[in-house]
Amino acid sequence: VFAQAKAAAKKTADLSNFKQMATGLILYANDNDDLSMWSDHEIGVEWFEQLYPYVKSVDIFRTPAYSRVPVTHEDGDMELPETDYSISGLWTHGTP
Repeated sequence: VFAQAKAAAKKTADLSNFKQMATGLILYANDNDDLSMWSDHEIGVEWFEQLYPYVKSVDIFRTPAYSRVPVTHEDGDMELPETDYSISGLWTHGTP
């Protein structure tokens, strides 16, 4: 019973995260001539970083559904991802 309640709470937290990200996206677009945020991995610009001023906490970009594990990059360095969510590339080209 407790495991089911814990899983339900994590689902609720994920839904709240999605709602806050969507609200942040809309506020960002309102402030930027109806353009979406953009990403450029070569220079290190990520879509979620542009939403930081529009959300209460950067923790909304992490899901409570699983434990985070370090990722190994091409150069062998290990780091924790900054977000557990991804977004379609159609949203991250700075288009209206």
